This record gives sequence, structure tokens and C-alpha cells, in this order.
Amino acid sequence: MFSASEIYALAIRIEKNGEAFYRDALSKFSSPSISSLLEYLADEEVRHVEIFTKEKAEIDASKDYPIPDEAISKELEKIVGDQKFSLGEVDLSKVESVPELLQIAEEFENDTILFFEMIASFVQDSNTLNEVQKIITEENEHVKLLREFAEKEREKG
Repeated sequence: MFSASEIYALAIRIEKNGEAFYRDALSKFSSPSISSLLEYLADEEVRHVEIFTKEKAEIDASKDYPIPDEAISKELEKIVGDQKFSLGEVDLSKVESVPELLQIAEEFENDTILFFEMIASFVQDSNTLNEVQKIITEENEHVKLLREFAEKEREKG
């Protein structure tokens, strides 16, 4: 069983990965429109980290949650480190266009959603499940923003 604390720790790591990606992309793509979006998304990731960190601290302080099996915890850490949503394999120096960048960002957000949906399928505690659903909702908002921006870019032609 996954604890809310464990899920928040993973969420924090994923969100920090996203922030780093968006900040790095800011240095490569400098047009005002994409810079504004990238900065907003990076700031959103920071906001998510702050929310998740606060929630994790409250949960940890209460000690009122199931303790995850150590093997499960290690496996989750391995998944987070090895999957695309770690963005470790993305070489921004090879990303040549805004549409390509947007596609990578959307894939990252979608991978994050899939990860948390996978986590949700194992969660047995209703409070923890509600917290996972909040995370998924936030990430879906990122996808929506990226798609809207990509559509506007296509319309500009």
C-alpha cells in the first residue's frame, strides 16, 4: 500500500524535474510568447512543490498513514528516475522548434498523469486517493495550457 507521504515525495520529485526542464527551455527559447508560457509552467511546478511539501509535512507530522513497504518505495524511486518524466534524456540543445518543445512538454505532463493514475490504482486509503486525484487534476491543467498554446501557434502559421 502506498502512503500519502510517499506519493507526495514522488510528486515533489517529478515537479522539480518539470521546473528544471521549463527553466532550461527558457534559456533556449526566448520569444516573448513561449517565454511567458515556460515561465508560468515553471512557476506552477514550484507552486505544486510548495503545496506537496506542505501536505507531506502535515501527513508526516500526524504519523497517521500506512507505512509503505520498503521494496515498493525503492521500486517507485526507480520508476521515477528511469521514466521519461524525469526528463533526464531530453537534450534541449537538439530541440529546434517551439512545436517540438511543446510536444516534449506535453509528453512530460501526460507521462506524469499516467504515473499518478498508476499510483491511484494501488491506493486503498480514500484520503490518499483524493490527494492523488488533486495531483492529476493539476497536471491535466498543464496539458490543457500546452495544447491551447500549440493551437495558437499553428493558427499564427
